[in-house]
Amino acid sequence: SSLSQNRRSRRSKVLMAASVECAGATVPAKLRNLSKEGALVEGPGLPAVGSQVRFRKGELALAGHVAWSAGN
Repeated sequence: SSLSQNRRSRRSKVLMAASVECAGATVPAKLRNLSKEGALVEGPGLPAVGSQVRFRKGELALAGHVAWSAGN
């Protein structure tokens, strides 16, 4: 697709339960794909665009920000 052609790095498809932390709140999420520069995360109640977040899976945690949002 044209979207994948515009990406800076290749995305790997995954399906993994995790959580997203923002401003003291933690919400459940599903990681759908992952790359060196980003991830597709879905779930109800995720933080708004521009929010600083921490993605957590078990003991692994990674800081980032929400770059865009659509639907769930």
